[in-house]
Amino acid sequence: MPPSDVTSLLHLKAGATKEADMIAIGLQEVNSKLNKRLKDALFTDQWSELFMDVLSPFSFVLVSTVRMQGLFLLLFAKYQHLPFLRDIQTDCTRTGLGGCWGNKGGVSVRLSVFGHMVCFLNCHLPAHLEKAEQRKQDFATILHMQQFEGRAANGILDHDLVFWFGDLNFRIESLDIRFVKYAIDSNILSQLWEKDQLNIAKSTWPVLSGFQEGPLNFPPTFKFDVGTNKYDSSVKKRKPAWTDRILWKIKAPGAGCPPGRGSLALSQLCYCSHMEYTVSDHKPVAAVFAVQFASKADSPAVEICVAEEWSRPEQAVVRYRMATGFHRSSWDWIGLYQVGFRHPKDYVSYVWARSEEDDCSVEKQAWAQGRRGLVPHLPAIPLPKQEPGTRGARAKDVALAAEGRNGGASYVTPWEQCGLWHVAGDTFLARADPRTLGLLPALRLEPLDPAAGLRRESVDQGPPYRKTSPSSPLGDPAGTSPRDEELAPGDGA
Repeated sequence: MPPSDVTSLLHLKAGATKEADMIAIGLQEVNSKLNKRLKDALFTDQWSELFMDVLSPFSFVLVSTVRMQGLFLLLFAKYQHLPFLRDIQTDCTRTGLGGCWGNKGGVSVRLSVFGHMVCFLNCHLPAHLEKAEQRKQDFATILHMQQFEGRAANGILDHDLVFWFGDLNFRIESLDIRFVKYAIDSNILSQLWEKDQLNIAKSTWPVLSGFQEGPLNFPPTFKFDVGTNKYDSSVKKRKPAWTDRILWKIKAPGAGCPPGRGSLALSQLCYCSHMEYTVSDHKPVAAVFAVQFASKADSPAVEICVAEEWSRPEQAVVRYRMATGFHRSSWDWIGLYQVGFRHPKDYVSYVWARSEEDDCSVEKQAWAQGRRGLVPHLPAIPLPKQEPGTRGARAKDVALAAEGRNGGASYVTPWEQCGLWHVAGDTFLARADPRTLGLLPALRLEPLDPAAGLRRESVDQGPPYRKTSPSSPLGDPAGTSPRDEELAPGDGA
C-alpha cells in the first residue's frame, strides 16, 4: 500500500518541487499478484493516483508510465514544457528466471527534452552479496535488449543524458556486520564506501564507464524491520547496505564536436534517504539535479491559437499552424482539456485533424456526416455543459492538446501557449475513436497554410485507414479511444 503522505519524499515541504521541471519516480516490488494486476488494469493503480493527486496542484502532468510486474516508472513534467517533449517511448526487459520472469529487470522512458535525448532507467537487479557478477550481466543485458525507434538514440547509452536508479542490490563486502553497524551509529560512513560493491564496480566494469553518483552521506537503506527504523532483527540479520541508488551518465561529445557546444552540464543539488517512511524494508532515496543546456527546440512543431471566449457554437474555432517539415499523420487529433489536467487521458473530448492522405475522402465523409444530421465539413467535439448563470465556455477555463503518431501533442491556453508533445505511434495516445463520444456541438479546425495563407477545414474522419460502422465492436483495434487503448492486448509493460 502507498504511504498516506509523500510530500517530504517529493520535497514539497522544502519547496524544491515548486522549482522542479520534471520528476521521475521509480518503484520496485509493487504488489503484482494476479488479482491486484487485474484491478490495476481496469482502474488506475493506487501509486499513479497518489502521485498525480499530489503533483497536479503544482502544474505537473503525467507524461509517461511503464510497468513490468512490480517494477514501475512514472515521469511527470510541468505542463508548460509539454510542447517541447517529443519522441516519447518506453521499453522493458525481463531478467528473472533467465529472462522469463519480470520480477527482476529494467523499465525505461526515453524522450527528447528541448531537443536533447534523455533516458530514465529503473532497475531491480538480483539480490544477495555473492550475486555481484549476476547483477553486472543483468545490467549489460538490459542495455543490450532495450532499443528505441528513430535515428537520434537507439540504445540507452546513445542518449545525451541517462539517469539510472532503482533497487540495484549492491552490498558491502568483507566488513563484519558489527563493524558496519558501528560505522553507521558513529557516522563514519566513509569507512564503508570503499567496500561498497557498486563503488568498486564503477572502476572495474567497462559497462559502468562514465556513470557518476553523488557521495553516500546517508545511512544504508536496507534492510529494516517494516514499520520501524531498526535494521534487520530477524534470524537472517542481513548486513546493512546501500541497495537503492541514483546514478547518471552524460554522453561524451562526438568526434569533431567541440566541448561545450550543445552539450549538457549537470550538478547534483541533493542526494538523500528518507527515514520517515516505514512501509517497506527499504528506505526511499531521492536526488535533485540542475541540468543546463542550450535549447535545440525553440518553437513547437504545432502552434494552436484559441479565441478568448466562445459564447456560441459557431465561434468554437481552433486554428493551428504546423512547422515546416512537420510530418502529418492520419492519427493526429486535438483534445479539449480542463486546466489542471493530470494525464493525457483526462481529455474532455477530442476531434481528428485531417492529414494530406485523407484529402480525397473529405467530401465523401463530410457528405455522410451531413446525412446523419451534422454540419458538413465540421469535425464534431462536445463542449463542456454550461453551468447555470454562465454565458459560454471561456477558453481560459479549458486547455487544448494536439497529438499525432509522428508529431505529438500540444497543450495550450488562450493565445499564450501552443506547442507539440511527441508520442510513439504505437501508444494509446496515438489512436482514438470519435464514435465513443457525442458529436454535437461542432468544433471547427482550420489549418493555416503559411505560404498561401489559406485555411482548410478538417472533418471527423473516423478510425484512420479503415471503414467502420457505428455498430463496430469497441474491441476492434480501429475502435478504441485513448483511454481504452491502455487495455488493448499487447500494449502492456
